[in-house]
Amino acid sequence: ESTGRLIQKYQPFIHTTDLLYKLMSSNGNVYQPCCDANSIISPVTYAIGINLPYNFQVRGSLVTPFGTSLQGNVVGYNEVSIVEENSLGENLGKTTYRYKNMPDNYTGTFIPSIPTRRVIDNGQLTVEEFYNRENTLVKKRTHEYRRNEQTALILGGVNTSLRIFGTYARPEYPHLFGGSQVPYLAFYYELWSEWWYPTVITETVYDVNGLNPMTNTTTNQYGNAVHKLVTKTTQITSTGQQLVTTNLYAPDAPSGTATLSTTLEGMSTANIINPIIKQEVKLDGTLVKGSINNYMINQGNVVASTVQELNTSDATYETRTEFQKFDDQGRILQFKDRNGIVTAYIWSYNNEYPVVSAKNVLHLVLKAAIEAAAGTTDLETFWLAHANPTQGDVVWKNFNLNLRNDATLKSAVINTYTFLLHTGMTSETDQNGEVTYYQYDALKRLRYIRNDNGEVVKRFEYVYTN
Repeated sequence: ESTGRLIQKYQPFIHTTDLLYKLMSSNGNVYQPCCDANSIISPVTYAIGINLPYNFQVRGSLVTPFGTSLQGNVVGYNEVSIVEENSLGENLGKTTYRYKNMPDNYTGTFIPSIPTRRVIDNGQLTVEEFYNRENTLVKKRTHEYRRNEQTALILGGVNTSLRIFGTYARPEYPHLFGGSQVPYLAFYYELWSEWWYPTVITETVYDVNGLNPMTNTTTNQYGNAVHKLVTKTTQITSTGQQLVTTNLYAPDAPSGTATLSTTLEGMSTANIINPIIKQEVKLDGTLVKGSINNYMINQGNVVASTVQELNTSDATYETRTEFQKFDDQGRILQFKDRNGIVTAYIWSYNNEYPVVSAKNVLHLVLKAAIEAAAGTTDLETFWLAHANPTQGDVVWKNFNLNLRNDATLKSAVINTYTFLLHTGMTSETDQNGEVTYYQYDALKRLRYIRNDNGEVVKRFEYVYTN
């Protein structure tokens, strides 16, 4: 009973009778249900004399996103403990997690294929306890949650049952209607969706003997139900100090940034809402830290433009990072840091991985030097041919040597990389031309790390035990 992906929009229904009238339409005719919808309690049973589809369900076309799973998130455990032991079997400590885990709410009338009312906040982590090897509690963390009333949703659903040759198609209902003409049945039910979010986290730390507690409390606030993200965090330390962090996102349309309002609107429309645009931190009411992440539209992509940080001496924001160039898919090609140093990137393997990073050089200069060292402008084919180089790959070694000896890259600090698609990095050549090789097993797990001479410097073993 998950929400899934909405691939077709349905007409939203406000009232139960509206939903049933729509369901009972056939060839333009509307059929009246046998009973008054307002006089029957849920789940409602209607006798209908038309051919209804089997297990038909109606869902409205909704814009508001669901905060949690439509029918809850059942963990199935009240408590989970993880015990740590060394190779000798000696106890090193234990961590215990407790969850909310309540049974479903039954209406008293069980009807197959009709979902029961779930406890939507099931699965919430409520308590964490950390014990040392002497089984003494040394840290405890509790979690509190709250339900957002404004975003709670109740969706109507209808389950219908089919009649074949005057006999009810479901054997579990032979007693509901007598006679040979058994009507079709439609069962109305409700699906609940609620947004629960963590509000207070209280952490208490004890000494090794479980004494002298020190408590820190963190309170989270969610000021905008549109994005459902933390907008304010208040931490109260054991010494009584108050640290307040505020976060603003694209849907909040924060002021004092270099991001255009049209860009912020575009981010919200494209559901790019997680990046924090502006963050400020105050200690006991004094602004001590701040940052602004600015964005822009580049070749149709939303990309970062600059990163600004607060200068506490005059409370102004200064640019620390400037993103200068992107490809047509929004991947970074060149940026400048706070010290004015330019870093450029080359991408390959269908633009999935960065294969060259270089400081103190512009992207255009770097690309031209790479093409000269590779002897081709088809860098995609070149990197695919050397996706898994070994110590005997003379072409790859010569490429790295020629690249670092290029006259246009005298001041550049260059690193090159190769990858196996869907596996991982296979080699890394540092600024001095020294290569580190990475080898994987048949299950694509890292097995060996070798140095430039092919010698194994690290080996990984994988053992399964119960």
